[in-house]
Amino acid sequence: MARQQSRATIEAEIASLQRKLANLDKAQAERIGKIAVKAGLAGLDLTDAQLTEAFSELARRFRKEGAPEGREQSEPKPEGEGRSERKGNGTSEPDANPSGSSKKAHGGEE
Repeated sequence: MARQQSRATIEAEIASLQRKLANLDKAQAERIGKIAVKAGLAGLDLTDAQLTEAFSELARRFRKEGAPEGREQSEPKPEGEGRSERKGNGTSEPDANPSGSSKKAHGGEE
């Protein structure tokens, strides 16, 4: 019969996983932030609430369009209540202009 791990060992593993999760969160936040700046969001005078709602709408859109079959999608939990899986096009890059509109329509140059 296998020997059980001690409480201290399990707590150390949990702490290690929490650090890994924090690092992943930081990397994803940086990635999303860079994309938001590239898309021109940094130049807009928006409140955090407005940005949160816009990102929530975007997440809902991708959950509906990109949901793998047989997998139920749930609404994101409010901040601090858990994590949701990454959804979207399955790559680390955003879809190239998924709306079909030009950059000029968003205040950028083509």
